[in-house]
Amino acid sequence: MINKPHDMKFPELLDLSGMNVEALEAGVRDLAESVRGA
Repeated sequence: MINKPHDMKFPELLDLSGMNVEALEAGVRDLAESVRGA
């Protein structure tokens, strides 16, 4: 169950157009760190 509001700090994960692989990987790593810290 999702019990927190949507986090807009990661808009690149909502719209992938125009992203290169490195930028996408960095965004996913940042998201993973954010989840671990929650």
